[in-house]
Amino acid sequence: MPLAFWRKKRGLTQAAPKTAKLAEKPKPRTPACETGAATETTRQRVRAGPRHAQGCPDPLVGHGTRRRFRAFSIAEPLTWRRAMPKPGLFVALTFCLLAAPFGRAAAADCPVDHERLAQALKASVKPAGGPTNGGFDNHMWAAVVARDGAVCAVAFSGAKPDDQWPGSRSIAAAKANTANAFSVRKMALSTANLFAQAQPGQSLYGILQSGPASPDALAGDAAAFGSAGDPMVGKRIGGVVVFGGGLALYTDADIVGGLGVSGDSSCADHNVAWRLRKALALDKVPAGINPNKKDAIVYDVDSRGHSASGFGHALCAGSEAEVANELGAGIGGFSLTSDKR
Repeated sequence: MPLAFWRKKRGLTQAAPKTAKLAEKPKPRTPACETGAATETTRQRVRAGPRHAQGCPDPLVGHGTRRRFRAFSIAEPLTWRRAMPKPGLFVALTFCLLAAPFGRAAAADCPVDHERLAQALKASVKPAGGPTNGGFDNHMWAAVVARDGAVCAVAFSGAKPDDQWPGSRSIAAAKANTANAFSVRKMALSTANLFAQAQPGQSLYGILQSGPASPDALAGDAAAFGSAGDPMVGKRIGGVVVFGGGLALYTDADIVGGLGVSGDSSCADHNVAWRLRKALALDKVPAGINPNKKDAIVYDVDSRGHSASGFGHALCAGSEAEVANELGAGIGGFSLTSDKR
């Protein structure tokens, strides 16, 4: 018998449909954002455009709020991403806007300009034609900070930057910062006045770690060091120094900043700073730790390291103490080499 007969007999054949099957409509493509599928590669998504343009809802539309900004995505067109300003431009503009006001303030508030500082410094040290200060009589560095702590003038007494100890440039700035930072309108403290209090067991022990100097003190073109365009100018270098050479600066009306001098013994640095402050007419100090000599260096540290006043400074090896007494910049004591001891 035919094979079709046996199939029909055993029910293995299906009846043909009475009506033609309707053509199925193509199913709409379900976006990957709904299915969670991630079948497209990053390059394909970038070429295809934003995901919400492919049928995905924009996550920043709706939810009862008005959204003003759109989130950036790797899936957005390259043309859009390229049209946006580069991040480096924002950084540069922000830096300029923030830095410019501080630079102008430092220049406007500086109690002395570079030329005047340099001339007064040269007149205060022996190698440049000035008097002796009792120490090594080296060329010196001087730095001035405005009341806000920004360095606003740096100068040296020699013919070129390495005529002085190179390391003394940043020390001078730190001394100026210290004297300014720890003096107020009604009372001045010199860096020399902090010596005894900063020793182990005393009330200011550890103060040296409270404000380390910024690395910016050593940055920039070394050829510009000590010039009107010194790289430190306009920057807050910070730093704390607890030996002679730093004095606060005062007009008749108020405190206006700090002066730091370095390049000799710390005792001689104090003497040079004292001369320099007077030459700049910024020595109108209202009061200090001594009722008569105010923020003068006090030589009362004994052989055990004890200071009778609590604000003493160690003696140095030269004749700095005698020079300080002549200037009215020191109280008590004679130098270690003096016959009067």
